[in-house]
Amino acid sequence: MSTRPYELFARFNSQGQVSGVSIRTITTVNGRDYESDPEPLAGTNDPAFIAFAQQFAASAVAQRDSLSTQLQQRDSQLNAAQQTIANLQDQLEAAQARIVELETPPPQPQSITRYQCTQWLRSAGILLPDQQVTDLIQTLVNDPQLQLAAMDRWTLGTSVLRNDPLIVMLGSQLGMTAEQLDAAFTQAATIS
Repeated sequence: MSTRPYELFARFNSQGQVSGVSIRTITTVNGRDYESDPEPLAGTNDPAFIAFAQQFAASAVAQRDSLSTQLQQRDSQLNAAQQTIANLQDQLEAAQARIVELETPPPQPQSITRYQCTQWLRSAGILLPDQQVTDLIQTLVNDPQLQLAAMDRWTLGTSVLRNDPLIVMLGSQLGMTAEQLDAAFTQAATIS
């Protein structure tokens, strides 16, 4: 047989002071619990009241500490989830930027080196000796000063410009459309 406090009843007077205290206990006999009737206590100094108050306080503190631990764990999980969401958002933004980058065609090169031009012409089976270019320039350009400038650009230049009238004329003489000339510049720009 064992007896333990079960309920505490407190009566308060009109000034809010405790005017009486009663306690109910549970007595366990052969595995069965029996509730007692409320028994008046001598007041807050009664050993039964003190024992009940200590047990109640310990239970309340334990429950508070448990709830505080659960709250800290929840906060920690929430912080980890928010960090995961932020990381995923960063990854999503990077993936979206990469998709845009992959979907955006590369800019049309407007300039290639003389070496890239020569290598592309050779790979396309087009051999343009300087004399052939000179003859072509003299045929297409009437002004001798412009002929010299065009020849200097072809023989002395380090780069070849897509919008150079000489290149447009040479492309036309080779039977290339503007799209084919663009494609040639794109291919030549990849030569290193």
